[in-house]
Amino acid sequence: MKKSCEARQPAQDVDIHQAHKEPSEPIWKAEGRVQQHLQRRREQTTVVQPDSEKTDMATVKYVEETDAPDEIRKVYADIKEWFGLPFVPNLFKVMANHPAYLEATWARLKVIMGPGRLDRTTKEVIALAVSATNNCHYCIDAHTAALKKLGFGDAEIIELMAVVDLFNGFNKLLDGLRVESDLKP
Repeated sequence: MKKSCEARQPAQDVDIHQAHKEPSEPIWKAEGRVQQHLQRRREQTTVVQPDSEKTDMATVKYVEETDAPDEIRKVYADIKEWFGLPFVPNLFKVMANHPAYLEATWARLKVIMGPGRLDRTTKEVIALAVSATNNCHYCIDAHTAALKKLGFGDAEIIELMAVVDLFNGFNKLLDGLRVESDLKP
């Protein structure tokens, strides 16, 4: 007959890998000790909730529009116009700590993401796929928003991420097994 775990005295700390040491010991005793151990660990663990008021978690300061020198304000105005936003994205605010880097990156972005042989939607799909693979939460949000603005719905986003999932898996499988390519361009 099984005994209730609640009726027993609290167990001492238990190595959960060694909880069922003796073959003659009923398994329910070992399981009870493991559960008690896990409960004590949960009670001892401090969970820090993010401060909903705190939004500045960057390791460098943002150069806000109001604090930006004129050369940066000109770039900021172009960024807002290009994206059709009433604000400057944080990506560019951190880059503004190095004005030459901001200007060079902004010029590069306009060339690469501007008109070319690939349309804007294709470029945003590629950007989201790369961002997901690199686990960049900021970029995932930005490129998902861009694609939704371009007409993508949830079904298209899921299909895109399914392709990312499939080929990340294929890449790891083939790299891990060192499979020689027989499909040359």
